Amino acid sequence: MKHNKIKSMTTGAMIAAIFGVLFFLDLYFGNLFGYYLYFILASLMIYYIYHYSMMEGIILGIVIFFITLFTGSPVSLFYAVTSVIAGLAVGYAHKRGVKDLTIISIGVGISIINNILSYTVLSKLLDMDLIDELTEAYEFASQYFTLSSTLQQFLELWPLAILIFGLVEGYCMLMCSMLILPRLKMKFSYHINYLEMVLPRWILLATAALIGICMVYPNSYINCIKIIFEFFVLIQGFSLAAYVFVVNRNVILYFLTFILLIGAIVIWPIRYSYFIMGVVDILFGLKKKLMYNVRSN
Repeated sequence: MKHNKIKSMTTGAMIAAIFGVLFFLDLYFGNLFGYYLYFILASLMIYYIYHYSMMEGIILGIVIFFITLFTGSPVSLFYAVTSVIAGLAVGYAHKRGVKDLTIISIGVGISIINNILSYTVLSKLLDMDLIDELTEAYEFASQYFTLSSTLQQFLELWPLAILIFGLVEGYCMLMCSMLILPRLKMKFSYHINYLEMVLPRWILLATAALIGICMVYPNSYINCIKIIFEFFVLIQGFSLAAYVFVVNRNVILYFLTFILLIGAIVIWPIRYSYFIMGVVDILFGLKKKLMYNVRSN
């Protein structure tokens, strides 16, 4: 017991020192690497929580908070806190042996919350303006493509942008952990097969309800939630198309579905095509039937 306590304190001190040194160097280089340190340092917290108790992890998180407060910048402090929270949540869930989807949902959920805070409450502190970034992206795309959406319509998709950023960042954080933790002799491997993704019907009902509410009572906050739910249905349609092409071993059309998914952000016919496919799949269970036929053969 005493040996474990000493080992816990030693490991915690090493992790806290790594946080302090890296964020001090990040301060020296003008906060150039703080964003990327989030993906790496969360892995160290996952490792610690897996081997020791949650209370010890919380104490280590408090120590890291004060070390970063005195050695780093406010931006570094934000990324240190988010790394600790992500590591605590994912590490505890991994220790409890939860399902792959739950682990991935936790990682993505924390990343989405981080993005919401980054682009709203802490936008001035972090010098991040989502509207400016989306405007630049629209102007860049309009130089090479004829876009069917106006700039105003494109800017209304900012909740979708936050969701996509959160999905990508959460996935990258878990990928870094899957690369780092096995080298620390800790088993950590999670995956989700998006091709076999089947959303429950309540998602479709909620989407229909939100569309109806926005038509009767327009509200910017409800509209943001509606866009996110519509995106999930759209992804279901994309998943159906990709699964069909994989089953038929048509590689070209399979990769074309990815290209069209990117284009769906600014080209409304593609967006609505995927959305309608998702609605039909959720209602009638087309993919379930396809998967049953494939497995039967």
